[in-house]
Amino acid sequence: MNVKKMFLYCLLATSFVACNQSEEIDEMQAAREVTFKVSKSALSRAGKETFKEGDAIGIYAVERSADATVATPVTNGRANNAKWIKEGDTWKPATAADRITWSQKGTKMDFYAYYPYNESVTDPAAIALDLGNQSSNIESADVLRAANTNGLATGEVTLSFDHILSMVNINAQELTADDDVVKISGVKTAATLNLGTGEIALSESDVTGVLTLASMGNGVFQGLLPAQQFSGNIECEHNGSTYIYSFTDMTLEAAKIKNIDLTIK
Repeated sequence: MNVKKMFLYCLLATSFVACNQSEEIDEMQAAREVTFKVSKSALSRAGKETFKEGDAIGIYAVERSADATVATPVTNGRANNAKWIKEGDTWKPATAADRITWSQKGTKMDFYAYYPYNESVTDPAAIALDLGNQSSNIESADVLRAANTNGLATGEVTLSFDHILSMVNINAQELTADDDVVKISGVKTAATLNLGTGEIALSESDVTGVLTLASMGNGVFQGLLPAQQFSGNIECEHNGSTYIYSFTDMTLEAAKIKNIDLTIK
């Protein structure tokens, strides 16, 4: 009699565990993963021309509330600075924790992304930008932003990235030596990006920053800065001498190129 009861209890317990496992599997299968198509059409300006294998972007995915038409990026959304990496012709989450799924209730979602990925980002409304030295890798300084606020609930999500910084392009035909250096002083090189609005706020403490430009070869030097108006100097180090060119009220506009021709005498 006791043996029969124990056997019955075992059957009930096994049935209960199997039921729970089945529910978990069904829930996992019902979660539809979000996929992304990254548009290259907006990456035609100098700097970051196109995404390469291994490039990483940060993504925020936010559900819309009942009374909101557009949801801004927050730290408690369905994706909070999720890291996605380019592999071949597709983009994939860096880890299982970076996966993004659609709402099973069909709630509409908005998506925001930026490049290059920064794991230390804690506030999407104030992503820190430090652009002081770009001499070794200008690509990593070319901050890009994408926003898809179409309120999607299914399908592939298109992320079209835009340049948000201004480019300074200096042409100095005499500066072709490997050790030639070009700097711009009097600029603000530190700022914060509001991923939701795309606006950049200049740092008030960085009043007299210095930007070291990247040598692109053939006397061309390039650097990226937030939009601003400033007065300062262009310093060219060549053959052991420093040539200084002063200017006032130079205006830099977002996503545009400022061309400057210099003659070293």
